[in-house]
Amino acid sequence: MAFGFPQTPDTIDPNTREKRIETHARVFKGYVTRLIYGEYRHDTVVELAMPAPEGMSGGPLFRVQRGPGEPFECTGVIFGERIHPTPDGELRFGNALRLDTLRNARAEATDGLPLAEYLARSALDPGTDDSSL
Repeated sequence: MAFGFPQTPDTIDPNTREKRIETHARVFKGYVTRLIYGEYRHDTVVELAMPAPEGMSGGPLFRVQRGPGEPFECTGVIFGERIHPTPDGELRFGNALRLDTLRNARAEATDGLPLAEYLARSALDPGTDDSSL
């Protein structure tokens, strides 16, 4: 299950006749269709049997509750979708990164440290410039 704010078409305000952008929260429910290895720059991509329209990127991916009262568990982050053309139309599959992939991501921006370690260090050091976060 994923949560986000997909982009919606501009609408016209009935009172002012001016354009306005409306955002509406959306929840999508689907299944993991496969794990994709090596097709992206990332370790493993989770392919989902649900769309991930613009605006869903960065939204959390949750494992569905296993029973009443069970908490939702965030397992990843949506980053886009793949569109597969078929003779009957298009199939849309959401893509997500698993949290362990994100925790272990390294780049120049994290001083070469895994993201989780970089964020923990930044939280402990009040002098760290995190204005770009």
